[in-house]
Amino acid sequence: MQIVLIFLVSFWGSVVASPVDQLAQSEPASTSVFDHDPWHAIVSTWVTSNGRFNYEGLRGNPEHLALLETYRQALAEANLSGWSDSQKLAFWINAYNAHTVAGV
Repeated sequence: MQIVLIFLVSFWGSVVASPVDQLAQSEPASTSVFDHDPWHAIVSTWVTSNGRFNYEGLRGNPEHLALLETYRQALAEANLSGWSDSQKLAFWINAYNAHTVAGV
């Protein structure tokens, strides 16, 4: 679990500050744009000021647990065809982190 936390923390700055999404948006958008707002809402609520994720807090919040599951379902149904490499990178980083948080 410590390795997972290190990986997650290493990307929180990217996810919270949104440079990953800025990277994806810096290239022309494809025919569809994926909505990462649910994930950003979860991260901005449950990442503490010292960069740690408050898993216990999330587990105690049914609304955000449902939001996480809805977001994960949207990830599973996403069609990445036509997306730029930057858009795909942003998608996969956010997807990895969301699935990891759900699995802890």
